[in-house]
Amino acid sequence: MKISTLAISAVALIAAGSAFAADLPAKKAAPAAAPAATGCPAFGAGYFAIPGGDTCIKFSGFMRGFYNQGYDAAATAPVAFGSYFRLITEVKSNTDMGTLYGYARLNNGAVGRAFVDIAGVRAGLAQSNFSFYGLDFEERYNHDAYIQQNVLSYTASLGGSNSLTIGVEDQTGTANVSSTNAVAHTPDLVGNIRIANGPVTFHLSGASHQLSAYSANTSAAMGYASMAGVKYSQGDTTAFLTGTYAYGALGFLTNPAIGSKSNAGLGNATIAGATAVYDADKALAYINTGYVVGVAVKQNMDKMGSYAFGQANYLGVNDNANNVTYQVQSAEVGYSWTPVKNLQVIPSIALATVGGTSNYNGSASVARLNITRSF
Repeated sequence: MKISTLAISAVALIAAGSAFAADLPAKKAAPAAAPAATGCPAFGAGYFAIPGGDTCIKFSGFMRGFYNQGYDAAATAPVAFGSYFRLITEVKSNTDMGTLYGYARLNNGAVGRAFVDIAGVRAGLAQSNFSFYGLDFEERYNHDAYIQQNVLSYTASLGGSNSLTIGVEDQTGTANVSSTNAVAHTPDLVGNIRIANGPVTFHLSGASHQLSAYSANTSAAMGYASMAGVKYSQGDTTAFLTGTYAYGALGFLTNPAIGSKSNAGLGNATIAGATAVYDADKALAYINTGYVVGVAVKQNMDKMGSYAFGQANYLGVNDNANNVTYQVQSAEVGYSWTPVKNLQVIPSIALATVGGTSNYNGSASVARLNITRSF
């Protein structure tokens, strides 16, 4: 009897407790805090806020493996395997003077560019303001074939996409003085003007370049370079046509698609051999001249990002120091296939020949296969 009474009492207590608990308000877990917004829509896709500040940052770049099969008369390094890594860091923030922009690019661990932009002023290592062709095609297969310089420049907007730029640049990248004690004392003065009219953009640029050292009996020899170019960009097609002339400033001829990556090295080797010379003892005896005409075309093929490309150049140099001439013809064609997003498989072939009265006469070719993972 006692056992039954205890059992009944226990059941009654459990039932009463359950009923009482049912009357209590349900306890719910505290809602998770909404994630803080990390995007920076004012600066475009890919930027995110750096915690604790007002600066937005973006990372991009690519990893690449490549194989080259080359041929020239000397059979120099016909086979080459290699790899390449590029990391681009961009930072932006709003200020009372407008957007403060910073850009840095590492190529295989070495600084390829590092500059600051604010209110039209650019300072640091950047593409020369003399340049026109380069940015559109270079990223995928040509590395940095055009001129990179330390610059201090100002770009004024002329309305729309029109602009005027003027500045000074470190001339170490365009230095071509070989005579004894010939060291320049002034930077290159470089400027350009760009006018856009619908799908067409016109470019004019010029540069002054000091050739010689100051001495007790001589003044500095000055050279110059000028370029005219036009770009057509409509739909899936982009095309460039450029022409450059240099008097005693042959380093600027490496700029418009003549870089060593695109002509098996013969273009830059020729320019190096035709160094512009001013010797104080010979009173401006040798000032070399040269010109280059270049054309480049890119045709997008599909929405995945595949495209075909081609470029061709004709370079002429008068080496007055050695009384010889050079003519270099170079061309490259290729295709960038994107089988999946962010993967590019890029086969191409480049050809070059050198003629004239120099000892550089010959031809070279190289077939390439680049496999790139971009991000």
